[in-house]
Amino acid sequence: MADYDVTVGGITISDIFDVNYDGGKPQTLGKATIVCANNTNNRAIESGDEVVIDKNGTTDYKGYVVGKPTKAGASRVELEINAVDKRAELKHQRVNRVFYQMDTGAIIREVVNEKLSPYNLTDDSRGNFVFRGEETNDWNTDIPRFSLADIALLTLENVGNNFLFLGWPSGTGNESPYKATYTDVPNDTIPGDGQVDTLFTRLAVNNKGGVFSLEIDLRDSSGNNYIWNPELPETGFVQFELKAENAVTEASIGDALDTDERLEYRFAVDGQLPGSRAVGIDYASVIPFGTVNRSTDLSPSGVEDTSNIITRRIERSAYEMIKEFAIEDGNISYVDTDDILYYEQSGQQQQPLTIDFNSTSVVDATFDRDYQDVVNRVTVQGDDDIRVTVEDTASVDFYGIASREEPIIDKEIQTEEEAINRGNGYLSSNAWDDEAIEFVIADSDYSDLTLGEDITVNWPPENVTGTYVVSNVETDRDGLVTVQITKRGTL
Repeated sequence: MADYDVTVGGITISDIFDVNYDGGKPQTLGKATIVCANNTNNRAIESGDEVVIDKNGTTDYKGYVVGKPTKAGASRVELEINAVDKRAELKHQRVNRVFYQMDTGAIIREVVNEKLSPYNLTDDSRGNFVFRGEETNDWNTDIPRFSLADIALLTLENVGNNFLFLGWPSGTGNESPYKATYTDVPNDTIPGDGQVDTLFTRLAVNNKGGVFSLEIDLRDSSGNNYIWNPELPETGFVQFELKAENAVTEASIGDALDTDERLEYRFAVDGQLPGSRAVGIDYASVIPFGTVNRSTDLSPSGVEDTSNIITRRIERSAYEMIKEFAIEDGNISYVDTDDILYYEQSGQQQQPLTIDFNSTSVVDATFDRDYQDVVNRVTVQGDDDIRVTVEDTASVDFYGIASREEPIIDKEIQTEEEAINRGNGYLSSNAWDDEAIEFVIADSDYSDLTLGEDITVNWPPENVTGTYVVSNVETDRDGLVTVQITKRGTL
């Protein structure tokens, strides 16, 4: 029988009757239940207190109390304390920001260590101004006519007291792209690596015939290019609100900027102009954001880079964010007893222990083959016209097309590649029956199994033979270890 010591909020729990806990699954928090005597000492615990379970003198579980136990009267003998693992704190950390061209592993590390900090806006709701269209200094251009408009009587500008005039005479063309480059973007508009939220700019255009195409490229001080392709009207004023998550890194009109701290307007001319055309630029401003250190018990040192580079605005809890990333990346997450958060591929470690029909001390085994929930084709709808359908061909060959064809709608998905990753990740969890294989083993060594490890199983009576992945581990007070395993790819 295992010997358990439990402390909650620094209080040693007395008269323990039972202890049960598990390591959690990728979709759920690891849970613990401690049944103890209903006495004054044990009733002193509070919601949110840290729970530490030591088994045979070694820490085996850490988490937080969820729900303060009722202070029952003396007639109630037992008190039940419920806890969840330390990923629970991530459920209370709201993420409200855009991540631009970042590895999903790097995003997780940053979210654990940092939180959003509103950046000082020095001017108005449009953020901090890059320029106000009041002078031509710090501009480089090859546009035939570039000057201040100086049309004071019309007061066409909304910002400052002038605006920039860009002119093309009749017959212009075939030399495009034409560029107007602002060479001195202020630091308070691009304060750090990928810290641009929105670019505002206002233009007046004479674009009769739709001859102009426009590309706007902002390059920050860390080498990130934010490139947008807004559509110009034929005439009149237009104000663009360009979100970072809608930007791309590759230019379609000419070349992208290769010098930091610049803003460029690139124009392509379709054929030769039948008459003179002009564009006025009133201003450009940026809403930036900052980050500050977050106070946390967790260390993300176990979070690996994934090589999945995304641009996405995320407005949900850090815990939900990690769950979604795990679907796309085929990863799992868990927290060890040193408060280290891990985010890694399942099955990347081979467990030396095996589960063998002839030699392992298995006291019970369950094989629940329920095929009703199989999904092997899924359609993913992202932002705008991003829509992909993916299927697990091996599953289709085995089952046929499952009747449950699932739609996934997430407007935060910005590229087809991200949509494909989300679909494939979903199928990896749903395209195959997970067989719900569960072994109850009378050997405490199996309590050291870790989520996501490979384990070799040989159980001929149920035709379960080969390498499987540990999906859950629970240990009770009597030392019995319940191990759940799935096929690779079904975590």
